Amino acid sequence: MGLDGLIEGKRPDLVLSGVNSGQNLAEHVTLSGTVAAAMQGTQLGVPSIALSQAYGFQGRAAIEWDTARTHGPAILKRLLDAQWSQNTLINVNFPDRKADQVTGTEVTVQGFRDQNILHAEQRTDLRGKDYYWLGFSGKLSNPPVGTDLRAIYEGRISITPLQLDLTHHDARARLDKAFDGFSA
Repeated sequence: MGLDGLIEGKRPDLVLSGVNSGQNLAEHVTLSGTVAAAMQGTQLGVPSIALSQAYGFQGRAAIEWDTARTHGPAILKRLLDAQWSQNTLINVNFPDRKADQVTGTEVTVQGFRDQNILHAEQRTDLRGKDYYWLGFSGKLSNPPVGTDLRAIYEGRISITPLQLDLTHHDARARLDKAFDGFSA
């Protein structure tokens, strides 16, 4: 809608989605509106970057916005100079630290949280209907080195290239063999 309806005359050269309040890391990138907007831009052929500012257990009231404000321009310049492949979007997460306490920048892979710290909380909406809110308990997982989670936990800016094609191609090939000649 924005590219084809709200912007008249010329398409943008870049889509920046965010800076979001809260990190968009690990498996939660598939739930993120910030990442989804960058995906849409990428699908429409415009280089796109999702930007998020992490915050800790103290909540949104203590977000270190100056971290993204301070480091964002240099990160964006490097990304634009580097270029990246078509059908790829870039997911940038700034750590929950003061700008001068950032320990570096790391190009990462998507991590996965320890599901043992996941919990479901039953809540009731304004119409009296029950629903469940999924969240993680107030402790950090122990993600592998090189992941977006580890970088953020250790105070680095995480830069993760994400691809639009979520197909697991090895599994697809195995399933193709398993269903060869099968007819339902």
